[in-house]
Amino acid sequence: MELQKKQPVPQPHLITSEDLREQHFGEAEGQLWTMLADPGKSLAQHMAEGIYPAMTERNEKFPTGESLNDLEKRAEKAIQELIMPHIWKAAKDGRKGVQVAVVSHGLCISEERTAHCCLLFLLTFVLCITNSLYQHCSRRVPRVGRL
Repeated sequence: MELQKKQPVPQPHLITSEDLREQHFGEAEGQLWTMLADPGKSLAQHMAEGIYPAMTERNEKFPTGESLNDLEKRAEKAIQELIMPHIWKAAKDGRKGVQVAVVSHGLCISEERTAHCCLLFLLTFVLCITNSLYQHCSRRVPRVGRL
């Protein structure tokens, strides 16, 4: 927020959202991780010994944490609520060259499916603005979802 205060007038609009935070690792938050988990032990057994094995499946998560699938849903929600309203308003108003900057954490940004959804929407936005086809595109753009 300090960076925003130092911007020239008119200062850009700033929206903060918990949906852009890093993946929450629950009880493993702040703990050391290992790639060398004992395949004969459960997650609970590892954690009881202070060992936090890296999760390898999208649906896996530590107790009270979130999985990559959970993170994906949260990132998709952020796109719908924080980015798309600006893009659709610009398209509807016929404005070109509108910029929306999003700052987040590594896993939220790099989440593959979310990145593909962002790319799909940004390409759709460019096509709509470039060709002045807002009415046509707005009926045909798919909702953010799984690719």
